[in-house]
Amino acid sequence: MIFGLNSIIADGATTGGHNNTPGLNAIIEETGSSIAAVPYPVSYAPTTILALIGGYFSMILS
Repeated sequence: MIFGLNSIIADGATTGGHNNTPGLNAIIEETGSSIAAVPYPVSYAPTTILALIGGYFSMILS
């Protein structure tokens, strides 16, 4: 357990941070539980927003 998190929950958050839906599906298939899908959107949303903001700034600066 890392930082007191269950490994399945930590894996779900990691796949969300990487915007990796196939990875989430693999975790769900291997574990037989959809609990990994709970933290997925929590990390997916901020990383998507940060990627859009970063793309916008790089477009302006180029």
